[in-house]
Amino acid sequence: MDTFEYKTITVKTSRAMFQASTIDTESLDATLNKLGKEGWELVSTSHMAKDGGYKTYLNLFLKRKLN
Repeated sequence: MDTFEYKTITVKTSRAMFQASTIDTESLDATLNKLGKEGWELVSTSHMAKDGGYKTYLNLFLKRKLN
């Protein structure tokens, strides 16, 4: 049976009032590509808002097979 380890990354997104959240995709891509080379696989994401939606975060869930 395969065994995995898991990692959660939380990224703060910027948001102006009444506008969609934005994220630095170049930086996020670089991070995910680096983790991919280390064997991590992105398996899920979730969006979270706090303080009435004025602070928003993106949670990234990754897994990697243990040898």
